Amino acid sequence: MDGRERYLKEQCQEEGISGMFGFCDSNVLSPMNPTIEKENPSTYLACVFGCNEGKNRNQLFFAPYNENRNWMLAVISPWNGIVYWLDPGGADTIPEFAKTVINEGIKQFSAFHRKDIKKIKKDAYIGWKQPKCPSHPKHRKDYGYFLCRYMLEILEKRVLWITDKVFTQEAYSLEEIDEIRDIWVEYLLKQLN
Repeated sequence: MDGRERYLKEQCQEEGISGMFGFCDSNVLSPMNPTIEKENPSTYLACVFGCNEGKNRNQLFFAPYNENRNWMLAVISPWNGIVYWLDPGGADTIPEFAKTVINEGIKQFSAFHRKDIKKIKKDAYIGWKQPKCPSHPKHRKDYGYFLCRYMLEILEKRVLWITDKVFTQEAYSLEEIDEIRDIWVEYLLKQLN
């Protein structure tokens, strides 16, 4: 797990909202990283979704995704079979690798933890939504900080459904991105001491 994600996870624990939000390791979901022989990315997701024995029905999981140096964020509600796809680059399409891995992870989770439904076999059960989110200027190279800003905003608002109204602005200011950098540097310095 990236240090920025670790910081946000610790914030959730400090604020007593860790049952509302979970974090997935971005290294496992990238198509560029080799997978662990015994565990594929979908199985990893199913295990993460099943934390607390899968009892947190409204929990959202943040799954940063990197493809071709472009960072995107999947916010996954496995109990509801919904994936919110946030792309600071504003692309209309969702990478097929991400869709396949996440869909399979939700299906594996559901087969084990959702005894109330029959085994999910079709991707049609899983809804993919692309709510409006602040876009990233083309000339900048800090997509990862945008994802952290998205996560921080969702955590601060304590939302369990991502709609077009969650993000009220079209773009983040440099000051808002610098705030994420400052938080990250402060966190790193604390870890070194």
